[in-house]
Amino acid sequence: MAGKLAGLLHDVGHGPFSHMFKGKFLFRVFNGDKWSHEKMSAKMINYMVDEHNIDIDPELLKKVKGLCISLKVKMEES
Repeated sequence: MAGKLAGLLHDVGHGPFSHMFKGKFLFRVFNGDKWSHEKMSAKMINYMVDEHNIDIDPELLKKVKGLCISLKVKMEES
């Protein structure tokens, strides 16, 4: 279940126009700080759960967010 949810949600942290947003806009806002859509996806998942009072097991939520973030780590290691 966690893998399916992570697969569906891992890209929700992309900004508008995806890679152009990251390459042309974010560097102006974050000025060299690290940003990743995977970490933003985890933050957005938290927001959605809190905002809509979604009843989800905390351990499942933790696994889903961990999988979303670990997808970036696995891709960088390849």
